[in-house]
Amino acid sequence: MLRVVPFIFLAITNVSAFNQNSWSDEIFDIFEVEGVFSTAHIIAIERQFKEYSYNEISYNEDGSSQLRHFVIQYGAEGYHPSSIKQMDELLDEYSSITADLWIGPNKTKIDYKLIDVNLRKFDLVGMVPGTTLLNVEFNDDVRERFCLVNTCDFANNSILITNQEGSYRGYAVVGSLNSFLNEFFIYDDTISSLNFFKPSLFERLYISISNPSFAYLFFTLGFALIGLELFAMGPGIMAFLGGVLIFFSSMTFQELEVNLYGIPLFLLSFLIYIKVLSRGYFSALGVSALLLQFLSSLAMFSNYIFGENIKQTISVNITLLALVSVGLGVFYFVAIPTVIRSRLTTDNSSVASLADSSAEFISRIDSEYSLFNIKSLEIKIRHAENQKFVKNKSYEIVEKDGSLEIQ
Repeated sequence: MLRVVPFIFLAITNVSAFNQNSWSDEIFDIFEVEGVFSTAHIIAIERQFKEYSYNEISYNEDGSSQLRHFVIQYGAEGYHPSSIKQMDELLDEYSSITADLWIGPNKTKIDYKLIDVNLRKFDLVGMVPGTTLLNVEFNDDVRERFCLVNTCDFANNSILITNQEGSYRGYAVVGSLNSFLNEFFIYDDTISSLNFFKPSLFERLYISISNPSFAYLFFTLGFALIGLELFAMGPGIMAFLGGVLIFFSSMTFQELEVNLYGIPLFLLSFLIYIKVLSRGYFSALGVSALLLQFLSSLAMFSNYIFGENIKQTISVNITLLALVSVGLGVFYFVAIPTVIRSRLTTDNSSVASLADSSAEFISRIDSEYSLFNIKSLEIKIRHAENQKFVKNKSYEIVEKDGSLEIQ
């Protein structure tokens, strides 16, 4: 039976006898794994291993002794296969440290390698009902320990933990962290404390963009901000923010196993967008840029959509990629021109600098707008409806209500 005495009661209970154990205090460092389990979590865990001495009795200045435990609270939304390998290597490197694992508080999925008792990666393992174990290599031992009381999916090499709370051979099923600690660690003659740790701010930022969909969103947004800076010249803040987004999102590309063939396609679509914006109107070339960008996203994350990672815990929604592509197209053809018009309207000196200049006709856009060359710039200018022009002939432009028109 599990001892489900509330932990807060144990924490405030003052007992004077410590003769049953060789230490007087137990300290539990709880490392919380949230978001997508990635390299950032591994780095943070290694930092904890280097900073503290775990499972070794230490003495305070007052002569009291303490024993420090390290427990990972795994509540990740998903994981990268490379992260499981890195965690495996980290536990091998620090094999002298005995770490414990509790999978919860929410139902989640985890690679079976991390909880395999035969590999002895973690000393004690607990999990909440509803946990799914993936990539299970079924043998007689695994069947005996799990399949008699849980749901084993032999076709997909997975196990769904469905049994009631209790202790089983090699693992325990517990509904809360307190129950896990009460079951295995906390003694009636010790005063214990819980210290919760999370990755640093920079590491949490990395974790937040470790999801392929978010990485692609930030990557495209970064280029959109650079495009905005190119056409609505400012102090460079937008370009700086865009560069930061591109830098941070691309940091995750190796861990995400991004197909690099998609990057040139994306850059080509960006250049086409810039060309279309410089002409000042949407055309078939703009549609081509939109489709090419969407195809680049499919190529970049092809492993998650069509390839070997399709059965992993992290999935890429094709609809979401399409929405991001359409959203970026709207940004290019609606937001950026709106900002440009706003700049021209509020900054009369910019318009005035082009007024009374000579404009060379290039091509007609529609009945009221045509494309002209002004000081080596291709600019869309309004004119009288169905006004006739001769190609390469110069015409005078004037300022009217903050905008340019052909005289």
